[in-house]
Amino acid sequence: MIPAAENLALTAAVQASGYVPGFEPRCAIDGRADTWWESPADDSAPGWFELQWKKPVIIREIAVHQPKLGIKEADFEVWDEGGAGWKMVRRLAKGKRFLPFSFLVSWDPVSTTKVRVANLRGSARIASVDVFECASPPEFFAASDVGGRLVGIITDRCGTSGFAHVSVTLEGDSRGGKWREKTETDGNGMFWSDLPLGLIGSISLSAGGGDGALEVPEVNGVIDSSHVQYGLTPLDLRMASTGDSAEIARRIFGERSMGTVVELGGEWLFSCDPPEGFWETGFDDSGWSPIKVPSHFEMEGFRCYSGIGGYRRWFTVPLLEAAGSLRWKLRFEGVYSGAEVWVNGGKTAYHEGGALPFEADVTELAKEGRNLLAVKVTEHTVTSDHLDKMSFYADFPLAGIMRRVFLYQVPPTHIGSYGFTTRFDREYRDVVLSGSVTVLNEGDRSAGGHLEIRLLDPEGTLADLSFELIPFSLDPWSRQDLDVSLIVRNPRKWDAEHPN
Repeated sequence: MIPAAENLALTAAVQASGYVPGFEPRCAIDGRADTWWESPADDSAPGWFELQWKKPVIIREIAVHQPKLGIKEADFEVWDEGGAGWKMVRRLAKGKRFLPFSFLVSWDPVSTTKVRVANLRGSARIASVDVFECASPPEFFAASDVGGRLVGIITDRCGTSGFAHVSVTLEGDSRGGKWREKTETDGNGMFWSDLPLGLIGSISLSAGGGDGALEVPEVNGVIDSSHVQYGLTPLDLRMASTGDSAEIARRIFGERSMGTVVELGGEWLFSCDPPEGFWETGFDDSGWSPIKVPSHFEMEGFRCYSGIGGYRRWFTVPLLEAAGSLRWKLRFEGVYSGAEVWVNGGKTAYHEGGALPFEADVTELAKEGRNLLAVKVTEHTVTSDHLDKMSFYADFPLAGIMRRVFLYQVPPTHIGSYGFTTRFDREYRDVVLSGSVTVLNEGDRSAGGHLEIRLLDPEGTLADLSFELIPFSLDPWSRQDLDVSLIVRNPRKWDAEHPN
């Protein structure tokens, strides 16, 4: 993104009205997301938090970050060097509601040696206080969603205010050629764009203009393509190794080949705080310890005080006659909380969020025979510390590859995603099933065909549908969204006692 401005709080001395043991004032300026200052005060005796400098500094903006919602009101005060004492420059209050996790206030530049956040009502906890001489320039943040889109925002440095109606240009290289997309932020600073298939290298972003809210005329940055995986492929039921779904699929489809599935669970090698380059094939891991996957590494006896662990696993890719016409997908069902993934030393994915699966296309990285999969797992991320907070509700750190990992194949032309809704008639008898199916061509040749819909009951019996095949035609490395609508006559309905 954009280089961070100097945080003046890191050079300040700190004191406060009081603290809960273990949550001292210095915890709010130590640069860590998992520590914070906590005040013993309450609404009847509000607390305060103060920063001091040996020489005057110029202050224009202060950001406060809470680890948990609790602060209801806060006054921002600067010390008057002329001897008049504390001067309030801004008050924030939400009545009975809490202030947001991060809040940012700005004012005209002031030269002072002391600043404080006072009149802290509620349960005051501060993970960090950031002090800046300059006002927030626009910054951008972006990630991919499960539908193959880039989702981003242009905002101030704390994410408290988005820049509306800003023109955004995205450019990059893909296996289908050069890619360029123009879009615009909405009223909250958000923007969306369909990602190209086979993205290579990085995405460059430039933004500017807007409705006058931008103080800096242009924002420029780069997004590493490994941070924006293209969606999640709907899995064939036959990929389930056990259970009713796999048995139903076998009865319907028989034992026809669906491509190879390589299970990657079992014994890996592990080390806390792995060194740089541990993902390289030539790295010496003879001193590493075995660990079971899936698992949380704390529960396997590893205490990584930094919350960072390294995994290595060698696996074999079998030789298939159709290997040249299939794509290899690497799927992680859950890694808490940050996962950086390499295959044979090549970085292929970065993902945050332990409860959501992610996958990456590794066709160009995997090879016949022996391959190395390396994963760097980080417990504390922006997602874990500011959004999901899953470790707050656990009795042990959750970090680790905690769900299934496997490699599987799909043909170049396959279903990329789908979504359906149901609408019953007035008699609650028949239903219209409607939605959209996205077909992908991840190959170098044009492809065409027809989409067929099959509807199964829980026993695997095919429903009698009146449905016409939908044709599609795809250029190399392209996608097509197909609209679907069909009538289902008198299906079994769902209710709490009969969850059909």
